[in-house]
Amino acid sequence: MLSPLMLWPLVLGLLGSAHAVPGTGQIGNSLPKAPPTIVELVQDLSGNDAPKQLLAARDLQHQTRIADRMTGAGGDSLWALEARAELAELTRHALPACLDKLQMRRVGPPCADLAGRLEEPVACAPLAAAVATSPNWANRHAAARALRRLGAVCLATP
Repeated sequence: MLSPLMLWPLVLGLLGSAHAVPGTGQIGNSLPKAPPTIVELVQDLSGNDAPKQLLAARDLQHQTRIADRMTGAGGDSLWALEARAELAELTRHALPACLDKLQMRRVGPPCADLAGRLEEPVACAPLAAAVATSPNWANRHAAARALRRLGAVCLATP
């Protein structure tokens, strides 16, 4: 005789198989979603939806931080080469969008950190302007920290 505790796995298995898509190993139509690309994140950052802007800024900051660590760790390894390519793509796409958002209250600090980690001389003037004119302490502090990180890069630019 089957006890009720032994029937639960059988019942759950039958319920799960009613929604299974044959041949995919997935339940229902829940296919895994690919992570957003840098271009998609920049579009979210440039949009008008504040939560999406914040999420995009933090995600771009995270990708920049990881790529920055990987370039210093591996020398000429494949990981370091891929990280350098990702930093170049972030510089091309994300840096201009982030420099426009330095004055925004919650998006400014991750964008300032991104600009500091990319170490581009183009970021010096907008970061200095953010330090001088931003009414928000967090934005001023993040921009000042990014400027300290850029130090020699900003001094070398005319």
